[in-house]
Amino acid sequence: MKYGLLGKKIGMTRVYDEKGKVTPVTVVDVSGNALLQVKTVEKDGYSAIQLGFDSQKASRVNKAQMGRFTKAGSEPKRFTAEFRLAATEKVDGELNLNANLFQAGQVVDVIGHSKGKGFAARSTATGTGPQNLGSGYTYRMWKGMGGGGGTFDGSDDDGEAGGGGCDWARSGPGSHRWPAISTAAIIRYRRVSGVRLLFCCGLS
Repeated sequence: MKYGLLGKKIGMTRVYDEKGKVTPVTVVDVSGNALLQVKTVEKDGYSAIQLGFDSQKASRVNKAQMGRFTKAGSEPKRFTAEFRLAATEKVDGELNLNANLFQAGQVVDVIGHSKGKGFAARSTATGTGPQNLGSGYTYRMWKGMGGGGGTFDGSDDDGEAGGGGCDWARSGPGSHRWPAISTAAIIRYRRVSGVRLLFCCGLS
């Protein structure tokens, strides 16, 4: 049965192998994952598990959400997500929600949101790359503010930077607005002062 974990990037560091080779890695905190609900084909029409991550105050959760957390025997969580399972797969017993769910060398898919960076100019906010100024690619030009010449549909403009897809997984103009997917390799996992950490190296 394949499923994932929710986590939060807490920084970057480097690790050394036995030959002294340096590998830059992203450190992800995956402690505090809780199983909130198990969905089945018979009851819900599909098979999935629902996880919660990052505890928060009960005062910040409405009554409907609080009822769901109470029923699951969990603290209120800031983030929830579902991991779909095959229709024939069923959850028997407790799930492994620790960092050792993954093994060193395992390749995983990572989906995430970058932190909000505030209002920024168009090339910074949309990450359009080098083909924007003086390149002759008019479809990458700024949205016109006047003149009556018209602009292409979907042209970008100044706006909020960040708060969307992962910075390391941008795929084109405006992709920062959507959750992006990247591929990473697990280098190692470690428990430090009760916090479960994953060390990941990006592959794309």
